[in-house]
Amino acid sequence: MSGANLADSVTEKQEAEIEKIKNTPEINNNPSLQLVNTEGEIAVVDVDKTPRQEKCSECSQDCKTVKACLTQFSNTKELRHEDILENFWVENNYKKVVKRIEDGVHTIDDLSKMVEERSAIESFYGNKLKGWSLKWFDTFNRYCESNMINQAVKKSFDEVDSLATLQLSISSKLEALSNNIVEWRNVTYCKQFTKLKEVKRSEEAFAKAQKPWVIKSNEVLKWMIAYHNAGDSLDAVLKINNIKAVSDVPDDQKRLKDKLRKLEEEVLITRGKYEEAIRDISNYNPKYQDDMRYEFNNCQTFEEARKNFVKESLLNYHACLNRTSAFEIIYDQLKRDYETINVDQDNKLYQAKFGDEHPFETDKFIDYQSALRQDPIKYDVNQNSKKSGVCMIL
Repeated sequence: MSGANLADSVTEKQEAEIEKIKNTPEINNNPSLQLVNTEGEIAVVDVDKTPRQEKCSECSQDCKTVKACLTQFSNTKELRHEDILENFWVENNYKKVVKRIEDGVHTIDDLSKMVEERSAIESFYGNKLKGWSLKWFDTFNRYCESNMINQAVKKSFDEVDSLATLQLSISSKLEALSNNIVEWRNVTYCKQFTKLKEVKRSEEAFAKAQKPWVIKSNEVLKWMIAYHNAGDSLDAVLKINNIKAVSDVPDDQKRLKDKLRKLEEEVLITRGKYEEAIRDISNYNPKYQDDMRYEFNNCQTFEEARKNFVKESLLNYHACLNRTSAFEIIYDQLKRDYETINVDQDNKLYQAKFGDEHPFETDKFIDYQSALRQDPIKYDVNQNSKKSGVCMIL
């Protein structure tokens, strides 16, 4: 037991009284009891029971009083700390419901941006495919390849062109979907000054429904605290009265009896006020619940429409991206084009056109045809020799 809470200056009579009380078994055997000097009176206080309005270390709120009010309101015997913080019926906890509407707007905005970016990616891919197709088509055109292989390779560019057209078509559909989401958002969520119309309406409706109940709830808490504090004060004086029962000083006994009488009256008065406040809020609870449920259901209906729209948009997004049937057509055709390649036939065609199946022709003498005479020149070896001899003699 500590006397740290006693005032620095006490009278000699109070000092004697303090020493007498300290030496009693009730005080020495109970470390939670402390002596305090209040209004010139020495009182015994149980520190385990005070203060009544201790702040919660987790939320900095008076969880004990809130819990007491919630217990009588919801008929729940025990509520955890998390339940108090999350309970919809507690003052201002409707703000989480309202915040869901604000978060829903952000979801719609982000969804439209996501679809828009995917549209840009599909468009970029489609244009890249077209550029790739032109580049390699020109490259293969320069090769002196056989007709069959060339035709098969060029079918690859038909596939790319079809795929590029498909990608650009998907991009257009996604862009239309993104615009549809933005349009729905602008129609559904109207902004008034700094807040959305639906958010402002819900906040005002919840606050209006909760305001009368909050006043009654605060009244309950006020009289509960007053009643419990009065009970604590009465218990403390009763302990002093029990300790001083051995005292024969008439003035002390009279003063304690007067104080006990006043505290008993205070307990009765605060208890009556507390019970009256409980009855008042209990009678109002059904209306409070109906009003809050009505507004909550309005928010649920609004959110239901938003979530259904998001679901529909996601299904449309899937439909835009679903290329299963188109891919089957494109790549089945491409496979058939590749399977038409016949290597043996291609080699034979090449052999016939450029190979050893060409007719082999030997060189033949081709006489000179003069345009001035019709008879061909006959070449006589002997005659030429004689002429040559005459020339030599000359």
